[in-house]
Amino acid sequence: MENHQEYSSSYLDIESLYLSNEPDCTPNMPVDNKKKRTKNKPSWQSPYPDFIAGSIPLRWIQDACKLGSSASRVAWICWHLYGLNKGGSFKISNIVAEKFGLSRAMKRNGLSLLNKEGLISINMKNGNAPIVKIIIRQIDKEKIVLK
Repeated sequence: MENHQEYSSSYLDIESLYLSNEPDCTPNMPVDNKKKRTKNKPSWQSPYPDFIAGSIPLRWIQDACKLGSSASRVAWICWHLYGLNKGGSFKISNIVAEKFGLSRAMKRNGLSLLNKEGLISINMKNGNAPIVKIIIRQIDKEKIVLK
């Protein structure tokens, strides 16, 4: 009988130890509740160096996607470069287009479709990358050029 009582009391002690709130369930261990951060990197920063910044009007993207594959890819390139340049106009080089899987011809076609739809304005010079500005239409169809 004595052995049974000793066994059950030690069993309860082990059970209480496992049910405790200690992280490792071991007594007398220091608890480190601080979150570990990587060096020189704010906690809010994305692990990816490239991103699409800012709020993008859904209607604008929907209109661009209706124009086809090349136009929708060029639209995402436009918003990516718009965010990197913090607004205003920007150039779309062939190198950037290739990163999105577009050839020169597809980039030119996508820019042309977006321009005809009134979603962007283009300033083209021979031999140079086109300079693009994004145009947002408001509900009353008034056009606003983003600066």
